[in-house]
Amino acid sequence: MRRTLNIMPYLKIALIISVLLLCFQTSTYAKDITLEWDANTEPDLDHYVVYWGTDFDPPYANNSEDKGDFIDKNTTTYTVTGLSDDTVYYFAAKAFDTEGLESSYSNVVSTDEVDIPSGSGGGGGETWGRPLVNQ
Repeated sequence: MRRTLNIMPYLKIALIISVLLLCFQTSTYAKDITLEWDANTEPDLDHYVVYWGTDFDPPYANNSEDKGDFIDKNTTTYTVTGLSDDTVYYFAAKAFDTEGLESSYSNVVSTDEVDIPSGSGGGGGETWGRPLVNQ
């Protein structure tokens, strides 16, 4: 006589475990932000550095050079990767010339759609509404 294995109980257990795992899964996702800016027109421009962090005012916790990214003078976009989806980030950039002199921070943009007060923060002095970023 041939004996058959009933796999239905095992499938039910597997389904229950899968549902439980999905219920307790955390929902922290990473996002990427692409920034774009107008080119600096000074003839001795060498490169740009993008800065970002969770505080509006500098100094910022992160920058493109620390990540090993060189943004040459012909590039006017930069993508920041791996940002927490539920955190507001602020971004600014600086231009560097061939002698290593740096500009002041650009206007600050953020991942939040709020107005940033005039004259505060990164030094641009303009009010920004929506950020100049692509998510």
